[in-house]
Amino acid sequence: MNGLQQSRPDPGEVHSLLREQQLVLIHATDQLILDHSNTLEETLRFIITRTREVLNASHVDILFQYADGLRVEISSDPAAEIGRFVPLDRSLSGLVLTNRQPVMVNDLHSDPLFREKYFPRLETDPPGHVPALGFLGAELTLDGQPIGVIDVEAPPERGFDESHLDFVTVVARQISLAITHAALFDEDLFRTATDRLLMEASNGDSDTVMRQVLDRIMSTLSSLTFVQPDAADILFTDPQDSQSLVVAYSTNNADIGVRVDIGSSIIGRAFRSGETVLLNRAFEHSDYRPLVQGMRCEMAIPIILGGNNRFPIGVLNLESSRENAFSSVGQVLAERFSRRIVNAVAMTKIRTDIDSGLQDQLMVLAADQVLNAVHRINNHVGSIRALARDLLEDLGSPNPPSPGELALQLRMIESNADHALEIPNELRKRMGAPQESVDVNGQVAAGLAAVRIPKHIELVTDLAPGLPNIPCTALDLVVENLLLNAVKAMKDQPGSLCVRSRLDQRLPREPFVVVSVRDSGVGMTPDELGRLFEPRQAGYRGSGLGFGMMWVRSWVRRAQGLIDIESEPGVGTTVNIRFQIDPQLINRQPQGGGPT
Repeated sequence: MNGLQQSRPDPGEVHSLLREQQLVLIHATDQLILDHSNTLEETLRFIITRTREVLNASHVDILFQYADGLRVEISSDPAAEIGRFVPLDRSLSGLVLTNRQPVMVNDLHSDPLFREKYFPRLETDPPGHVPALGFLGAELTLDGQPIGVIDVEAPPERGFDESHLDFVTVVARQISLAITHAALFDEDLFRTATDRLLMEASNGDSDTVMRQVLDRIMSTLSSLTFVQPDAADILFTDPQDSQSLVVAYSTNNADIGVRVDIGSSIIGRAFRSGETVLLNRAFEHSDYRPLVQGMRCEMAIPIILGGNNRFPIGVLNLESSRENAFSSVGQVLAERFSRRIVNAVAMTKIRTDIDSGLQDQLMVLAADQVLNAVHRINNHVGSIRALARDLLEDLGSPNPPSPGELALQLRMIESNADHALEIPNELRKRMGAPQESVDVNGQVAAGLAAVRIPKHIELVTDLAPGLPNIPCTALDLVVENLLLNAVKAMKDQPGSLCVRSRLDQRLPREPFVVVSVRDSGVGMTPDELGRLFEPRQAGYRGSGLGFGMMWVRSWVRRAQGLIDIESEPGVGTTVNIRFQIDPQLINRQPQGGGPT
């Protein structure tokens, strides 16, 4: 026995050696953290590998908190452990996180207090069996919030003491530091890129800018490993309905304009409470309404503005097709990004509102000028009609002109004059608020009838029957404008022009009527597409209908509709105009239509 005691290492030497190894590990970890060529996962894997070697442990795991418990994200035994869930209320790891205190146990099997908290490993421990095992656990934090735990397991003869617990606590801080630094580095890149986008878009289209911002949020969060979003949206309060939020920007163009009720939705709950709502199995909740079909996990983060008097201006909504896609660390990181984009969102929203107001002012000024010009045209046309009548009277004079020829010419003059006198009514339709309920297919057909389609262009129409009427006076003029743009875009080259109407029931509770015009013309570059709606910009390359496209978007917005455009040089352009409708209107009154 005495010989055995003499062979044991001196505790002081053990502590000194452990302290030395701790400093070496900290130094090596700091170097990895500062070397941005390493991924966060590689850094964390290095930390747990060295921890296992230093402590001569059997297992070392990093677990992150989810709504259902803790999940192993990084493990010294990745093949068997990654993805394993551990309950908070029935595990030592959960005890560490709940009490926010480190835990040390030298022999679980003989410890009456902690043995009840042992949660067996997969394929290692039979049910109900508590092995003779030493355990060390310390919490991981981010921005002061608990996000997970580092666990160390070893044979009981390892003999853990306070120096080992101190070592693991320091390792936990290094893990938290690595996560924080990775987030800060990516946030800095994100902020720089976002600021550049906003500066470069000072005269551009805010919709394009915010789509790029959302794409960057998605890619940056995904690069941090612990957030796995498949879709991202930014919603604001609906200017037409204070009880709804509307998708203003989205990674999926089809979602833009979808309305979500504030009182009965996950997104609305986040907006009302000013707190993040995280559902890792969102489909089990009655108030979950996915913006994208197939989503199973949602995180709604309020976008908060203000200092002492903070208030929500919108919601950043992330969705994933995977269950348990968002951990606590993912939530904290996503909340940090929401704070990063709040100024960009506010600036873009203000810019959009100003742009919308400026467009309305430009349209009013243009309307005044056009109506004034039309008034003068009316005077001239009235004179033409008077001359025509006088000439008709001259037919009875002693030396009349050839009656047939003169009568034909005069009737043509009178007919043209009558058409000119209809222009003011047409302009009033353009400038007035769309209120009249109209047959969509009838309006599309009227727009088609007003445009001469050249013989080298193949016209295809596909008008869905049964579409409900919608309040959109002058839709025919919009279709006419889009058709003229399409014809100009195809120039003298053979091509196809497809005009389509359809019912989009992707979200049954928010159906849309969609009118699409697709051409196979020259298409537009991303830069041309971004400037399409600016005043005096050409509608397509080589055309001069920029004011028409500006009017089209202004009209669509006043009609509470949505417009999105897809274009590629050398391929063509597709314009989609969508109107959200009451689901009860569907199939109420069938209309004609069909492909031709």
